[in-house]
Amino acid sequence: MKIFNEIKQLVRTEKLYTAKILTKLMIVEKDKLYSDLKYSSLHKYIIKELGYSEAESTIRLNAVRL
Repeated sequence: MKIFNEIKQLVRTEKLYTAKILTKLMIVEKDKLYSDLKYSSLHKYIIKELGYSEAESTIRLNAVRL
């Protein structure tokens, strides 16, 4: 059915963008670039600047630090 193919395509797109976001966050963490925007941690930057929830931020932060 068409809807299932659409969902699969959206998931592929989501995974691509997630990988790109995590790659950029790794750079921000490594170089502590969040401090340029006056954030004390990457966690706070992800929540306040990017608008992720606390849980979503923790997931991304853990992935970045692997």
